[in-house]
Amino acid sequence: MGLCKQVILPVLFAYVGYVAVQRRAVASYIGPSGYGFSTMPAEVLADQDLTGVVVLITGANAGLGFESAREMAQRGAHIVVSTRSAKKSQETIEKLQELVGREAGAQFTPLECDLSDLNSVTMAAEQFLASGLPLHVLMNNAGIMALPTRQVSKQGFEMQMGTNHIGHFHLTNLLLPKLLDPSTSERRSRIVAVASSTHNEADTSFLANATLENSNYHYWTAYCNTKFANVLFAKELHERYFSQGLLTFSLHPGVASTEIGRSLSNRELIPILWNYPAYKTMKSVSACTSTQVFAATQATSQMSGRYLEDSNDRSSLRADLQAIADDADARKAFWDTTQSMVDAALK
Repeated sequence: MGLCKQVILPVLFAYVGYVAVQRRAVASYIGPSGYGFSTMPAEVLADQDLTGVVVLITGANAGLGFESAREMAQRGAHIVVSTRSAKKSQETIEKLQELVGREAGAQFTPLECDLSDLNSVTMAAEQFLASGLPLHVLMNNAGIMALPTRQVSKQGFEMQMGTNHIGHFHLTNLLLPKLLDPSTSERRSRIVAVASSTHNEADTSFLANATLENSNYHYWTAYCNTKFANVLFAKELHERYFSQGLLTFSLHPGVASTEIGRSLSNRELIPILWNYPAYKTMKSVSACTSTQVFAATQATSQMSGRYLEDSNDRSSLRADLQAIADDADARKAFWDTTQSMVDAALK
């Protein structure tokens, strides 16, 4: 007890004080866009009239997806509520209608899309294309995180890569005709890839593997790899389609308590927080949606292909990761590997 009082407690209190100072510094950040760490989505959307704007959000039933849907619906957007089941999509729409009210002019369309099953993704895309709706914003938001043991998707992919990257890759490519449709030229279409700053903990050896996996499964590294995959995919989309009017962004939304970490036990979560001091920069779920609604509505063409954080261009890739992201051959090889996996799975 004496040692605790004399050594441990003073160190603990000093560290808590340090964290508080760091958090105040981070929270005060305001960038060139006029927004920053503490910006709320209502501020970003304050002057936005989204009437007639069709926004497809994957994982719209919870967390950042649900909040993004709610915030944009309040400005009149037509939200395509994409979730793993038709039942969940309809239940989400009912919740959104109750929160938003009818007076906002928002419209909702349900869409069943299980990103871990490429057949489900194909059917979802076909259903949307058959609807006749335009598509102004595709928000690739859904994700799973840090599954304790290796699991596989319907087509045999490692589950996190299959859901977080490959499913979105397939969906995006199927919807590109709508996104590139010149009839929507009055408002440039956008793809928003919700990534994470955890990309900086990726092990890039997965890029050399035909299955986009490391040789040994680790729940956290596997997740971080998918987040770097999101960044690479967004960058390559920009390079391929910017000249055709498409804007593409990847981003770090911030750190909040959402359902994405539901598979983690406290024992597994503690070392992650210890090594990745998220607790210094925690936001509310609502605040974390600011950057993705900024990307969906206000981010400029000069920001396309870039990585956003706190509603600003704040690319923060590790040096070796940045080199890969800037390498056209590396991005093409990554795209080709993903496409080969999709093609082989759907034969």
